Amino acid sequence: MTVEPDELVREVATEMGEVLGRPALAEDEDFFDSGGDSYRAIEIITRLVARFGPKEETAAEGLQADLLLAIFDESTPAAVASLLQRQER
Repeated sequence: MTVEPDELVREVATEMGEVLGRPALAEDEDFFDSGGDSYRAIEIITRLVARFGPKEETAAEGLQADLLLAIFDESTPAAVASLLQRQER
């Protein structure tokens, strides 16, 4: 994945907004406070891993697990994008 950090935040915010049926979230807007729930969180994770995750299945599954844990701790586009960015390294 070679997406600039700011662009990645915008892409995550857009994905979150689409799942919620609204415009993109602000980078510090909480997904759950904006109407998200656990079902929609799984949809977000699935979309993000498909779009930005590794192609190798085991690595993709690891990213899914990391995102699942992380999104319930801090569910802003900036936080999720930061995790995706760290996984790239």
